[in-house]
Amino acid sequence: MATLAALALLLCISMTSMDGCAAAQYKVGGLDAWGVPPSSKPDVYVRWAKSVPVKLGDALFFLYPPSQDSAVQLTAKAFAACDVSDPLLKLEDGNSASTSPSPSGPTSAAPPRGAATRARSSSCD
Repeated sequence: MATLAALALLLCISMTSMDGCAAAQYKVGGLDAWGVPPSSKPDVYVRWAKSVPVKLGDALFFLYPPSQDSAVQLTAKAFAACDVSDPLLKLEDGNSASTSPSPSGPTSAAPPRGAATRARSSSCD
């Protein structure tokens, strides 16, 4: 009987962990490259985020010209304060990937170069 219970527990654990193995990959912004949203589409990332079911462990890809932009991963507090001075992660190669680091909630990404005027202009002005 103990063997049957152990087998059932093992099967249960295997079934629940299988969902976590199928991580998805998403290009942030869809067809648009990562960067400061154009004035014609100031909410491009908000609309994109609402349309994509990102889960813990999924990979987010940021494609951008490395000489012009980069991406940073921030805490929710730093994002709310528009503070990119101490990022959790800084991505600068133009073809960067990041996965959500914890189940406590998503962190946010934003281009750090010229952040006071360019990247944060739509949410921090």
